[in-house]
Amino acid sequence: MAFALIRRDGGAPGIFHPHREHGLVRLFPKDDSYFDEMETLAGHLTSAADLLNRLFQDRREPARLERRIRTEEHEADELTHEITSRLDGSLIAPFDREDLYAIARGLDNVVDLVEDASSYVAAFEISRANEGARELAGVLLRSSLLVATAVANLRTSGIDRDPFRESRRSGRKPTPRTSAR
Repeated sequence: MAFALIRRDGGAPGIFHPHREHGLVRLFPKDDSYFDEMETLAGHLTSAADLLNRLFQDRREPARLERRIRTEEHEADELTHEITSRLDGSLIAPFDREDLYAIARGLDNVVDLVEDASSYVAAFEISRANEGARELAGVLLRSSLLVATAVANLRTSGIDRDPFRESRRSGRKPTPRTSAR
């Protein structure tokens, strides 16, 4: 995909491949705020997972930790709503719109589940988590850190998404990419 662009220096318009800087101005503005919002949403997941892990490891302040998890969940819900509303009203998104919806909703769903787990701890007045629950909370925390790293890498992962680029260099025919949905 290429865009016709206007040169910053007032020269003749040119053809510009997205994500490459050649002194040309994009016809459509680049919007990196989706990446910022997704990283913030992943941060809510990591914070909620950390709080749940702490809740299961140390039961000295359960009410305070449960409130903080609930706050993270509400903030994640609000941010997810903002992201999906912006996607609904935007002409251009940095990735496929459905993929962005799925990432935002998936992250929010996990934060919702973390909040549910903390609510069950409170509702059933669990005074001490068993070893399995503590291990799972640790796995969730480590996984949330990996997810946050992957989300942060979305910003640069699309820089060269042209599936034909390598085949043009080598002279080979491109192989179609299939999605595992």
